[in-house]
Amino acid sequence: MPVSSHEGKAFILRLLDALNGYFNFRQVLDVGAGAGGYCRFLGPAFPDSEWTALEIWQPYLELFELETHYQRVLITDARSWVPDRNFDLVIMGDVLEHMQPQEALDLVIKLLDYTQLALISIPIVHMPQGTTYGNPYERHVKDDWSHKEVLGYFPNISMSFAGEEIGVYLLSANQGVHEVVQLMTAGL
Repeated sequence: MPVSSHEGKAFILRLLDALNGYFNFRQVLDVGAGAGGYCRFLGPAFPDSEWTALEIWQPYLELFELETHYQRVLITDARSWVPDRNFDLVIMGDVLEHMQPQEALDLVIKLLDYTQLALISIPIVHMPQGTTYGNPYERHVKDDWSHKEVLGYFPNISMSFAGEEIGVYLLSANQGVHEVVQLMTAGL
C-alpha cells in the first residue's frame, strides 16, 4: 500500500528530533514516497528541510499530489537511480520489502554513500501484499522479514526499534556518526 503503518512513527519522530540539532536535516530523501506519508508526518517537525520524493509509480504523482508536499519529485526506480547530491537523511519507509533481499541490500549500501543517516522502516512479521492501486510494485517480494534477520542482514545499524509488526532501523556508514547517534539517543 502507498501508506504505512502508524507503528514506529512516534519512535521515528523522537529519534529524529533528538538528532536534528546535531545533524540538521536540511536535505531529506524519501525513497518510495507512495502517498507522501513520511513527508506529511515529519515535514512539520523539520520546517527548514527540503524534501525529495523518489517514487517508481508515475500515477502516484497526481493521485497523491506529491508535488504539493515535496520540493522535488523524481519518478524512477531507486535501484537504478544515481543520486545527484548528498542528503542529510534518507528515509526508506516500507519500501525494501518490495524487492529481492539482495536488491534491498544493494540499495541501502548505495544510499549510505550519499547520506550520513539512513532510516529504514520495514514489516518484521509475515505480511504478504499484492498489487494495489494498479501498481505492480506494491507487491511484497520478501514478505517475511524478522527483526533478527534485518539486524543481521543490513550493515551499519546504529539503533533499532522492534514493534509488533514494524521495525525501525537507523544506519550510518560513518563510525563517528554511529558513535554520535549512540550517545545522543541513549534512553530513547
